[in-house]
Amino acid sequence: EKTRLFEAELKLWESIEKSTAAAPFEDYLRRHPSGQFSELAQLALDRILAKQGEKAVQIASSKGNPFTKGTALADTAYKVGDTYTYRVTDMATGAQKERETSTVTEISDREVIYNDGRFATDLLGNTTRLRDGRRLTGSQIQPTEFEIGRRWTTRYRTSQADGRVFDNELRLHIVSKEMVTVPAGTFDCFRVEAKGGARGPGPRPGSHVQVELDFKFWAAPEMSRRNIKRETVRIVWVMGNRQVAENDRVELESFKQS
Repeated sequence: EKTRLFEAELKLWESIEKSTAAAPFEDYLRRHPSGQFSELAQLALDRILAKQGEKAVQIASSKGNPFTKGTALADTAYKVGDTYTYRVTDMATGAQKERETSTVTEISDREVIYNDGRFATDLLGNTTRLRDGRRLTGSQIQPTEFEIGRRWTTRYRTSQADGRVFDNELRLHIVSKEMVTVPAGTFDCFRVEAKGGARGPGPRPGSHVQVELDFKFWAAPEMSRRNIKRETVRIVWVMGNRQVAENDRVELESFKQS
């Protein structure tokens, strides 16, 4: 039953996600106020209403207030030329694996496109297209609003370059706010923890793949539109064989945004 309801909601979302009118998103939010794609629907609705002259709700800054650790909205004001460089380190060995630089080369109403299409996210920073060809549909990992204690679940699909499709589900929790130092500097961050996994067909006919995912990310949306740091452990089970597919720490090394 849970799968059937998700399938129906996903079909509805895919039918409206590229709409330029407010009504489809208003209808979706009335029907699914806490739905799998409600954050994305609210963002799309806010942008459409803003074009019609309505102002988005602004959260008052809590900087300097000793009685709260704060609330912050995601910054969606990406500009062509924004650049983010990260270093990737193997958490088991401490060895640096790579350095990756992503530069915004195009922005649409729904996507931020980096490096001429090699990588893309939605306006909240949720990945929609990976460098290896995978595409994600309806991920709500990055929230529109950060607030300590907030919990939510996201369910989405990943389409592989070879045509296989995986169903993903994650439980997320904004645990705390803490100072984090990375090569780009020291940032006052929200720490978000996520646990869950994915299921999908294996490389051989009749085989299946089970993925276990445990990751944390640190976000300072008032300082950087993209995350400051991420730690990911991804375990893949194929036909009873366990493989550590990812055990990486990703840290912001430098960034430039206007």
